[in-house]
Amino acid sequence: MFILAQEFLRASKAIRDVNASPGMTKKDAMPHANVLVHAMCLEILLKCLYVLDRHKPPARRHNLKEIFESLLPETQKKIREYFDPTEGQMFLDHVKAQHRGRVLWNAPVKFNFDYAIFACSKTFEWVRYAYERDQGPTEQWVGTPLVDATHKLILERRPQWASITSGLRPMDVYIPSTSRSHLMRKLPEK
Repeated sequence: MFILAQEFLRASKAIRDVNASPGMTKKDAMPHANVLVHAMCLEILLKCLYVLDRHKPPARRHNLKEIFESLLPETQKKIREYFDPTEGQMFLDHVKAQHRGRVLWNAPVKFNFDYAIFACSKTFEWVRYAYERDQGPTEQWVGTPLVDATHKLILERRPQWASITSGLRPMDVYIPSTSRSHLMRKLPEK
């Protein structure tokens, strides 16, 4: 489970780096993919802590606030302790400056844990099912400090996990095409 979260974290950083690369145009950027992958990483990290806390599989759900609230109180306290609001405050200040002091719905004056978990709670579903709404998803993601705090706590509890990998090469997890033309292709007879 942690290995999968690590892969999503690396994928998110790779997408972020591509989006920030010189020559990247707004048309070619992938902000929604990055937000979705990062939200998925946080979901898996929280569920990993759930397994470490409760010694049983977590419920099947995507609401990050609900998953966080299902953790043991000591675990929740530790994540809050490791939560660093600095990056989120910079983002909030930037958005407020763009809106020239207008009141932003539910936005706090000071970026804090409760706002971050509230704002991110349904990100996975919001981005994944954006095509079902008239408007697209927003690119605002304030969950990075949550990912960092959760990741730090897991590695504090299981320091030996810092160096584990899946050990798989890209072709070890090849997923065949499921396009209609591929599925309709006649297989060679033996």
